[in-house]
Amino acid sequence: MALDGFTNRSNMEYVEQIYEQFLQDPNSVDPQWKYFFEGMKFAEESGRTTAAGSGAGALDGNELNVYRLIRAYRDFGHLKADLDPLKIQSRSAEILDLAKYNLSQADLNTTFKAGQFIGKPNATLKELIDFLEATYCGTITAQVTDCPPEERLWLYQQLEDTQFQLKPEQKIDIYKQLCRTESLEKFIHSRYVGMKRFSIEGGDSLIPMLCYLADNGTAVKMEEMVIGMAHRGRINVLANFLGKELENILSEFEGNAKIDTSYEGDVKYHLGFSADRKTPHGNCHLSLAFNPSHLEFVGPVAQGMVRVKQRTRKDTVERKKVVPVVIHGDAAFTGQGVVTETLQLSNLDGYKVGGTIHVILNNQVGFTTNPRDSRSTRYSSDVAKGINAPVILVNGDDVEACVKAMEIAMRF
Repeated sequence: MALDGFTNRSNMEYVEQIYEQFLQDPNSVDPQWKYFFEGMKFAEESGRTTAAGSGAGALDGNELNVYRLIRAYRDFGHLKADLDPLKIQSRSAEILDLAKYNLSQADLNTTFKAGQFIGKPNATLKELIDFLEATYCGTITAQVTDCPPEERLWLYQQLEDTQFQLKPEQKIDIYKQLCRTESLEKFIHSRYVGMKRFSIEGGDSLIPMLCYLADNGTAVKMEEMVIGMAHRGRINVLANFLGKELENILSEFEGNAKIDTSYEGDVKYHLGFSADRKTPHGNCHLSLAFNPSHLEFVGPVAQGMVRVKQRTRKDTVERKKVVPVVIHGDAAFTGQGVVTETLQLSNLDGYKVGGTIHVILNNQVGFTTNPRDSRSTRYSSDVAKGINAPVILVNGDDVEACVKAMEIAMRF
């Protein structure tokens, strides 16, 4: 049951009945009610007036209103988030207005115990709003409303956790990765004018994200990563993540590269590659799938590769040793039916691989088409909601936020 809009004064009698049931057996109520009641200690938070015929204290309406406001930020804060470096999309979110929750400016300096739901018991309403704005309305946020309750609560906790901080040496590594990424693009652009290169520019944060996953995934059982991606950014991923020699990459631009005869005639941005990457926790084998010409068909190709590799590594139960990463363009993710078909197979015994990390590079134009003319939804990622998958939304210009997004995806 959705609690938003329901936990108001007119329904207090029913809420108290559910609370009585919760007191007798916490597992007998819907998980959302359970999370709502746990830790609230309503008798302490209310005016301690006893409800007639009930052992529970009368519920404080303003505490419930603050709880509803917290829920609204968790579920709809993304509407106000700073996700668009181009400043094209609006950031208004009337659903977060205080008046909608029977709260006002006069309540800003009042302390509320409902803050314990976000780890801030006895914080003032202003402090709670400042925290929620920073957490859900900044450069990283999420759409997890459709996820199962346990997953949703876990994801909220990850976003609200302020402990994730990159170490100075990690920041230096990220800076170097970005420098190499930009330098390669500028060189190719100036040296091979007019040649197709499907630049990563605008999606530069992808390289630190992939490097972070490889270097840290090995600490949580990952032994191998299989990447499927279309053209955008492929050359830079080959050079600055998989470690393909620049000499070979540039010779392909010159047209004199030695290519296996079985792939003769194929283009450089279709070719696959594999390599071992040294990480602090052991080697991680990296594979980039050869790319079929049709934009998104590499998705199921990568899934099939992962299935086989998991079977080879005898990892058909946990499925943690081989992790698929599929990189999409925004218009392709929404426009190519094979994406939806692949997502719909993801939990079937004959096809599942234990989860896939999808990265959508959203440059807000599909070939020559604006988003408003190419899809019916606000986000290109909305297709994934069909299988209740969590979606982390992040501003590509904030590389540290992008790395945090990958950290959450990796642990999920």
